[in-house]
Parts: sequence; C-alpha cells; structure tokens
Amino acid sequence: MDQITFNVTLQEGIAEAGFMRYEPSSPISGLVQIVPNQDVNARKAAVRLRWRTEGRGDMDSESIGETEIWQGNLVKGRPVQGQFSFQLPQQPWSYSGHYITIVWEIFVYVDVPLTGDPKFAVPFVVRPGGKR
Repeated sequence: MDQITFNVTLQEGIAEAGFMRYEPSSPISGLVQIVPNQDVNARKAAVRLRWRTEGRGDMDSESIGETEIWQGNLVKGRPVQGQFSFQLPQQPWSYSGHYITIVWEIFVYVDVPLTGDPKFAVPFVVRPGGKR
C-alpha cells in the first residue's frame, strides 16, 4: 500500500484528447489533496511546475516554479489540501516526436527525510489553440 494518495485537479485549461491544454504564457492553477494512509514524518509538501524531455539522447528538465502547500508531519486519515497557481512561459511547447518528447507536468512531492520522497505528476499540454 502506498503511504500517500494524491489528487490533483487542474483548472482553467481546455480538455483535449484526455489532457488539459493551456496556451503559452497563460496561467495554470489547481487544487492538490494529499491523503496520508499512515503517519508520515515529513518536512513539507510542495507543488512544482516543470517540463522534461523523454526519448533518445540527453534528458533535460526545468522547474519553472514551486509552491509549498504544507509544512510538518502528515497524520493518517487527515487530508492536506492546497492551491497552486503558476504563469506558463512562452516556450517550450509540448511536443511528441520520433526522437524526443517534451512533457509539461504539475509535480507534487512530499519531502520525507532519509527515504524516497512520495511523488505524483499530472501531465498537460502547452501549445496554442487548434488541433495539431
């Protein structure tokens, strides 16, 4: 059993093909709920806006911003909720090609000392309107 259950709701985007789509330079916001399934000795919980590459060659990534939504331990059965809001940059746009893919995501993590941090990511698309 996972020690934490994550729920992320993205707002303000346009639903397309199972993902939310956002215009470059537009705001992205949402809600995060973290439900501990056991007591967790944590430092903080935070949300990051980031992009990363997948595919052949060198991997690249960049965090655009981070918002802390909780400090301290998590208690079993006591959900923690927080809001986030970021401004998307003009580029890079989401891209899916033969050799490389650029993935945008809201990345949520709980900083737990001396262990692997529980984490969860929700991908979304950054590109101008219209289907491509």
